Amino acid sequence: MVIGVIGPRPHKIPNYSTGGWERLFCHALKVFTELRPTHVVSGMAQGVDMIYAEAALLWGAKLICALPFHGHYVLWEREQIERYKSVVDRASKIVYVDEARGYSAGAYQKRNEWIVSNVQHLIAYDNEYPTSVTTAAAYAIAAGKLILSAYNLKDILN
Repeated sequence: MVIGVIGPRPHKIPNYSTGGWERLFCHALKVFTELRPTHVVSGMAQGVDMIYAEAALLWGAKLICALPFHGHYVLWEREQIERYKSVVDRASKIVYVDEARGYSAGAYQKRNEWIVSNVQHLIAYDNEYPTSVTTAAAYAIAAGKLILSAYNLKDILN
């Protein structure tokens, strides 16, 4: 089974720096135990995407990195860039969804739509803030072709 994940960035994840990261990582492994994915598609943004990518590698699933464009990470802190590169270097496949255009306001949504279109099961983590997760989940529901597992971060992290 091919699963994809979308979720918010660290600043929108409750308690991210005080144990939230570890709890999300454990939750990802629990989801993998239930779904038994062969492949995991990650958009490789900071936060939930990166956590799932690292968990997929530990689990033994093949990682597919769906990147919005070349260099989308260049403004991150050095530690996060090193973490990102370490994960991408171990991926089974890398797809640049919007290779020709580079940064645009719609590049990340296009990446999320690519993920939805190329997985059998979508995992969506959301919080109470409007995010691209909300838009991507609505796109998945409208596509009507995949199973959607939605988790509220407060339920997991509190």
